[in-house]
Amino acid sequence: MPKDKKELIECLSQMNEDTRFVAGGTDVLPSLEGGLKKFTYIDITHVSDMDAIKVTEDKVIVGATATFSDIARNQFIRTYAQALSMAASQIGSVQIRNRATIGGNVANASPAADSLPALALLNSEVEILGPNGQSKMISVLDVIEDVGVSALRPYEVIWAFHIPIRPHVRSAFVKIGSRKRVTISRLNLAISAKFSGEGLSDVNVCLGTLGPRPLLIANIDRDFKDISTKDFPIDFFLNLLTNVVDLAIPNRPSRAYKRTAVRGLGIDVLDVLFGRRCML
Repeated sequence: MPKDKKELIECLSQMNEDTRFVAGGTDVLPSLEGGLKKFTYIDITHVSDMDAIKVTEDKVIVGATATFSDIARNQFIRTYAQALSMAASQIGSVQIRNRATIGGNVANASPAADSLPALALLNSEVEILGPNGQSKMISVLDVIEDVGVSALRPYEVIWAFHIPIRPHVRSAFVKIGSRKRVTISRLNLAISAKFSGEGLSDVNVCLGTLGPRPLLIANIDRDFKDISTKDFPIDFFLNLLTNVVDLAIPNRPSRAYKRTAVRGLGIDVLDVLFGRRCML
């Protein structure tokens, strides 16, 4: 059980296809009960500074073993990465949030991972640590190769997430599942926009659960001039979301449900972003 970064690097040099790192373990236990392949697990919950949440002049850095409870209540996240704070607060139960880590949520590469659309929307980069102590940075979307398959090699581990601070940008996250609480997302949605008084620019959205990785749609405001919260083209926005669903899952049985559900989520996320009830 490594206690600091140096010991973690030593562990990395000894990793192979049959070993895995574990932190919260909230996804490991169900997989064991499901009869999936068993690995030798190395606990990294006690690695110093790996759970730290820090702010620099231009970014927020979230350690890979930070729990979702840590993230949901952190003031830096609430201030500079609201969508991630909202996503973290809606993951599982209180007990799950107290144990589940952001690094594990991303490394598991689940299409329903709630942290992924928020992180992608916020242009987050992943700091990956290798066996010689070297780090590399890649975008969070590039970590996901396929359903349940990450780009991490057996001798690599996520060390932290780097989230740029963008002045005057607000973001929000909403989700829908089979029940109101303690639910796995059937569809989730994050949005961000730069505010200047009532004026809006740089409006981006990111949808999850429609494929192996979230779908990021940037600058949807490019066809509008002097857009504001009062005259935001809600119908255009909802149609755009519906078209994304149609293109992403044209032949999937859930398409009819999701193309309707995404319109409701679209209204919900605008309500949160604008701080008022939006009506068509």
